[in-house]
Amino acid sequence: MEIYFKMQHTYSAILFYISRNFTFLLTEPSIALLPKALFKLLLKHKYLNVTQEDEVVKALCLWVEGQEPH
Repeated sequence: MEIYFKMQHTYSAILFYISRNFTFLLTEPSIALLPKALFKLLLKHKYLNVTQEDEVVKALCLWVEGQEPH
């Protein structure tokens, strides 16, 4: 039980960090590794730090490109 809560806290902290630094991290290739549910949660995050809507569209496009089989 303790491990589960520690992992949930870790995921929460990571998503919070990404949301606060979204503008700088949106072009990171590792964003494409996020599962659909986590990426959706990230985009809905209360503290998603973006200066323009285009940044969200760009991140979404890069994430979709990373999901396509190569």
